[in-house]
Amino acid sequence: MGHVEKWQLALDMIDETRSWGIEVPQVIADGGYGDTAAFRLGLEERGLDYAVGISTTTTARPEDAQPCTPAYPGRGPRTPSVSTATTPSSSRSSPTAKPPPWPTCRRDTSTPMPPG
Repeated sequence: MGHVEKWQLALDMIDETRSWGIEVPQVIADGGYGDTAAFRLGLEERGLDYAVGISTTTTARPEDAQPCTPAYPGRGPRTPSVSTATTPSSSRSSPTAKPPPWPTCRRDTSTPMPPG
């Protein structure tokens, strides 16, 4: 047997434990596992509740999220357009893909947008 990733070994151990008739009520894991989309997807496919750590660079968006370009307010440099051709349709499309930064768009402009 060749190299097997740690997250896959963890899923295999969960499967083996469940095959013995022992239920796994919840999975708790650190960011080493939580940053791996394939691990989180494996937990979801098994119908398991989980709480995992993630790094500050890990992002999540709804599957139907669409990038947008905010309206130009007429001050400063224009915000570059975000191409939908290179944007993944889902955070699950590639476990290792880093999505491009998306500008935040909103329709309600009556209150200031928080920084960040």
